[in-house]
Amino acid sequence: MIFDFSNQELFNPIYLPLFHDKNRYKILYGGRDSGKSDFVAQFFIISALKEKFFRGLLIRKFYDSIRASQFQTLIDYIRLWDLSQYFHITQNPITITCVLNGNMILAKGLDKPDNTKSIKDPTCAWYEEADQINESAFIDTTLTLRSSKTEKIFEFITFNPRREQSWLASFFFPPKQSYERPDGNFHWVKSPRNNVTILHTTYKDNRFCPKERAETLEALKNHDENLYKVNTLGLWGGAMRGLIYPDWVPTDEFPYGRGDEVFGLDYGLNNPTALVHLSFFENKLYINECIYVTKHTHRQVINLMVSDFKNIIGKKIVVVDSEEPALIKELRLAGFNSIPSFKGPNSVYHGIMLARQFDFYITKRSTNIINEIQSYKWKEDKDGRIIDEPVKVDDHAMDAIRYAIQTYGVKYWKRPSTKDLVYRLKKKEDKFVGY
Repeated sequence: MIFDFSNQELFNPIYLPLFHDKNRYKILYGGRDSGKSDFVAQFFIISALKEKFFRGLLIRKFYDSIRASQFQTLIDYIRLWDLSQYFHITQNPITITCVLNGNMILAKGLDKPDNTKSIKDPTCAWYEEADQINESAFIDTTLTLRSSKTEKIFEFITFNPRREQSWLASFFFPPKQSYERPDGNFHWVKSPRNNVTILHTTYKDNRFCPKERAETLEALKNHDENLYKVNTLGLWGGAMRGLIYPDWVPTDEFPYGRGDEVFGLDYGLNNPTALVHLSFFENKLYINECIYVTKHTHRQVINLMVSDFKNIIGKKIVVVDSEEPALIKELRLAGFNSIPSFKGPNSVYHGIMLARQFDFYITKRSTNIINEIQSYKWKEDKDGRIIDEPVKVDDHAMDAIRYAIQTYGVKYWKRPSTKDLVYRLKKKEDKFVGY
């Protein structure tokens, strides 16, 4: 089988030189929706098909977060390019194997000690959300990447420049004033290190970026200067002020069946639809990401819930945005116990205040929840004063969490004694009546 990837319409033109770039470290950074992760996924798929030997590593701070990020992006392109017959994909462990030549793509999380040392002859690595990885972990990892199968190992490093204080800025980049333009209109940055290529991109470099998404990113200019710099212009951000949920804990475990459970659902067609699973257990609120998808109709979302989560959801309550009555009705017809979210005067602010009473324990695989919560912040006025209103961007999972807490959790999660919790769980089949 001969694969023809010569059609440049498949790619964003700004990334094409990277197919021929011989530097080991390729730093792709900038704003959201710039297509950098899409390009690396394309590079991995093409290499797996065409190289005589290719062994790629997907690397993130947490192993479980790889499944919903890099791994899913690769699967999406395999399906988009109609290549499913040429790859064998497994979810546990996370692997993609080219059935034509045995080339493999494997996943490695840096939360597991020595987890890259056991990989024999890696040829390419992809660090996603590299700003979440600390410097020592990166150095330890890159030093372990050795191969007898290739003369050159490539390492892609992708991230959004959330904080100028990041080790990445001083490790790979020259002084900021030597390359950064305040309008974000620049691309190639010369690194003071050898063997390094740096490419800066924004949504304007991604011809596949939806118009509505571009408008959302540009609207940040009127709401938050720092978020606009980082997410829209792809410039280094300052210290993050006014985070709404600054304190949360990443966790490996979710207490299925042991706590008081509820689901929250925020729907969007062009914006993401987020389904989150909450469990209040031993005075801790555990949160797990179930669904985070775009371009899904009501019926497609429901079909996904039925196929992948019906057994987990069962008759548990699903709190849905009250502005989606049609979806609530369709969910009920499909057998889900869906109810509308509570909304009243200033309900967003009051819901956030209720949510802040709980200790959040977010599963490490909840990639999109973690991405949202790290930039979910209060607006600032023209004088830089924080006001009681959140910035409306990338808040879909945050809304779903708030719906569940404000409508269900506030009524039942009163940090009960063990005796009270057992009694309440016995009453879970009682019909729930919301506000």
